[in-house]
Amino acid sequence: MLAAHKPWVSKKSEPSWELGVTAYAEQIVIDTLTFKDPNAKDEISYQGPAFRALDENHQKTIYKYPETRVIKPSTIHSLHEYMINKDVKEYIMWLKNFKKLIETWTLLIA
Repeated sequence: MLAAHKPWVSKKSEPSWELGVTAYAEQIVIDTLTFKDPNAKDEISYQGPAFRALDENHQKTIYKYPETRVIKPSTIHSLHEYMINKDVKEYIMWLKNFKKLIETWTLLIA
C-alpha cells in the first residue's frame, strides 16, 4: 500500500460524498463511500454498506470518478510523500521550539 486518502466530493449546498481510497502501486481501491447532507440536522453521516457489497455496475460507475479526475496511484503517492515531508518539517520545528523553551527555563531557574 502506498497511501490511504479520503477525498470529499461536494458542491456548496448539495449532499456530498467521501471516497475512502487506498492507492497501491498499480491501482486505486475504493474501500468506503459515505454520504453527508449539509442540510441535515444530524452531523453523523450514514456509512452505508461496504463498498464491495454494492452492485458491480454501481462500483464500476463510482470507479470512473477518480479516473475522470486523473486520480492515479502516482498522484496519491506524491501527496503521501508531501504529507510525510511536511510532517517531518513540522516535527523538527516543534523540536527546535521545545529546545528554546527548555533553554529559557534553564536560564530562569539558574
